[in-house]
Formats: sequence, C-alpha cells, structure tokens
Amino acid sequence: MEHSVTLVPESGIAHLYLSKCQLGQKNPQAAQESYHQAIKLDDKLKDIGYWIAIKDGLCEPFIKAGEFDKAIVLYENVLKELEGNQDSTFSAKYYRPRVCISIAEVYHKAGKLDKAIETYEEVLRKEEKEGKGSGFFASQDGNSYRQLAKIYREKGDEQKALFNEQKADRLERRSKIFLNVVSCGFVAVILGVAQFLLVLAACVYIGIRLLILKKGKGVSGAPVKKVSWSFQDVLAIYSKAYLLPLALFLLAFVIAVLCGSDLSPLFFGSTFVVPLLIGVLSLILYWIISKKRFVVKFSQAYPDIKQEAIERPVSVMTLTLWQLLCVGIINVVFLAIAYGVTIGILAARSL
Repeated sequence: MEHSVTLVPESGIAHLYLSKCQLGQKNPQAAQESYHQAIKLDDKLKDIGYWIAIKDGLCEPFIKAGEFDKAIVLYENVLKELEGNQDSTFSAKYYRPRVCISIAEVYHKAGKLDKAIETYEEVLRKEEKEGKGSGFFASQDGNSYRQLAKIYREKGDEQKALFNEQKADRLERRSKIFLNVVSCGFVAVILGVAQFLLVLAACVYIGIRLLILKKGKGVSGAPVKKVSWSFQDVLAIYSKAYLLPLALFLLAFVIAVLCGSDLSPLFFGSTFVVPLLIGVLSLILYWIISKKRFVVKFSQAYPDIKQEAIERPVSVMTLTLWQLLCVGIINVVFLAIAYGVTIGILAARSL
C-alpha cells in the first residue's frame, strides 16, 4: 500500500487503505496520520467508526502501561469529535455510548470505582430513556449492567450488585428472544420462497411428462376425462401438504423459545438447509395426498371407466397451478398472521 500511495499521492482512498493496513499491523499512530491525510484529500472518506477504532488502538498501550489519564483524554477527544459532527447525528448517537463505556472501563481499571459507576449509570440512563434497552441493543446493555454489578460488588454493595445482575439477565433474555424471532422469521420467508420454487418446478416436471405421454404409446386418443378440483379440494390439499409443515416448524420454534433455547446460531448457520428440507417434505406430502385424492374423485366421477395414463398428470397439473397461486399468496398471509401471533406470545412472555 505504501507503494500505491507513492504512485498516487493525491488519492485519498489510497491513504485510507494504507491507514487500514497500518492499523491491522498494530501501528495506530501511523494509521492516524494516514487517515488524516485521506480525509484532508477527500472529506467524504471521513468515517467516525474507523476513527474510533484508531483511538482504541492508541489507548491500548496507555492502558497496558497504566497511564490511564492519557487514555481517558484520548477518549474524551473522541467524544468532542462526535458532538462536533453535525453531518451525522445518527453516528454520534450510535457511537457515543460505546466510547463512554470504554471510558468507564478505563476508570474501573484505574481503580476509580465511583467515576466508573457514574459513567456506566449515565450511559444506561440515556439508553433506557431512548428505548434502546431491547432487541440487539439489549445484549450490549446487559454486559454494561453486569460490569456495573461487578464494580458494586468490589465496593461491597451486594444489594446493588444483585439488582444490576437481575437487569442484565432480563435484558439478555429479551435480546435472545428478539434474535430468535428475527432468525426464525428470516428462515420462514426463505421457506415460503423455497416452496414456491418447488411447486414451480413441479409444474415444469408435469408439463414435460404430459408431452412424453402424448408422444408415447398406450394412449388411446380418447378425450381426457376431466376431474374438477373444487375450492374445498384445493384448500384441503394445500393445508395438509404446505401449511402443516409450516405449522409444525412454527410450533417447534415457539416451544424451543419458551424453553429458553438459543436458536439464532442454528438458524443463521443453516439458513438454506432448513427451508429446503421442509420444502422437500411438503412437496412429497403434496404428491402423496394429490394422488390419493385424484383416485377417489376419478372413481366417484367415472366408476365404470378405466383411467388412462395421461388423465392423472393433466388433473394434477390443474391442481398444481392452483397450489402455485396458494403458495404465492395464501402462504404469505398465513405466515404474516402466524408470525404476528408468535411475536405477541414472545412479547407477553418477556414482560
């Protein structure tokens, strides 16, 4: 990267990448200089998050050397930078708690327990006021409450230590529930897409089979006996073949969450495997159920006629087109209702 900067010294992006390399090589001082040069050449490259990472790197040697005051001064400079940044209020609100918590940790390591408590409590009060003590933010706040409990225990205040530990436990439970709901919802959406694509593939397969049967031998050429699929037929097959696997999936999810299981690693690690398996299961159920229902309906409509090889594929093709519509539209409505009910149950459980 140094060679690239030499070739294009007026390129801000080259200086920025050089800064990132230097920070990766544990040389934050050089990274800071390169970063300043980058934003001097191109102000649009200014990145508060990266700037804080550089400051973190500069603070580490001071903290290891026991020079806590110097580390605190650096972090306070970052806070001033955040407060003076008029271009991105969101970044200031997002990064300010992180920097303040870093300052609290330095106070704790320096043995200034009262200052550490004061800083932690100020951050957490603001987080609660802004309503960030839920969802993804709850896990971070839970760690802060746990650190606060540790400091109170060091001061000998067991009552306040237990109080903050209970808050940490409650927030971490909410965070786990939130992550489970998000991950399950994400998999459920992919599951709906997987089912839709599988039914589409079934339509193509049946269409190809019809062409082969028409060209093959054993077809008398007589008019195909049509089986009429009523709305009740379509709904019954759809419920058994597509809604049942979804319902079992959601039921298993709710039971696992209510039992306190952490499902997010499982779902995020198998995002496409779970939907594919459930989608294939629903397709197998569809073939079995539709075949049995066709045989019954054909026998009822034409009790004295032997069915031809082409009659069932034509009938199932009509049914499959109906199912394609169901999976594409009705399935979305079902998932929305089921997902809303699930969130309501989990929200009531977390209170």
